[in-house]
Amino acid sequence: MHLATDYIHLTPRGGRCRVRVYLPSEVQDAPVVICSELPTNEGASITYTAEQLAAEVIHYHALTPPIVWIEHHPPETTDGSTETFDLVEFSSYEVKERAPYMGETRLSVGDATWKRITRDMVEVIVGGRCSLGGRRPSTPRRHTRRPGPCPQPRRDRSAHQPLEGRCQRVSHRPELQHLPARKPPFNVFLVARRRISEVRGQLE
Repeated sequence: MHLATDYIHLTPRGGRCRVRVYLPSEVQDAPVVICSELPTNEGASITYTAEQLAAEVIHYHALTPPIVWIEHHPPETTDGSTETFDLVEFSSYEVKERAPYMGETRLSVGDATWKRITRDMVEVIVGGRCSLGGRRPSTPRRHTRRPGPCPQPRRDRSAHQPLEGRCQRVSHRPELQHLPARKPPFNVFLVARRRISEVRGQLE
């Protein structure tokens, strides 16, 4: 796994979250996305809008579904001392359009299911330590779309602003073009568990 992009993604109702996208080194592995709640978020939470956020990230980054989606709540967004991680599985990873809301067409995937995991498990899934703090862009930009048929995935990531000194900015990812389509059924919990077992086996 390697960190491909790290940026601020706007959420409904004027909110914002932090998104990190990890791309796999092996074609049989799935991309990993860590979506973090921000203490400055004044809009919808990442839990309430998980299906929409996952659909937007898959669509705008042209990721090959299914993906591993990890929801992260740092201490500043909980009780001040507790950090939580949840592995989120969606009933479907097909990106679909939903009815327009306040004049804006929304994207969505299937219903979400949450399962609590630990930081150690997250680091095993992404293949190393992941820095979950640091500076964030001050002027995030939002992707906007007009109502109509769902267009082809966008390859231009110029609208995203990565964190300085904490990620690699990528304008294209040719390796994605060679990733074969994965066939269902796909269970994100089993994929994460397999990855954790493999790393533990190497350490023993």
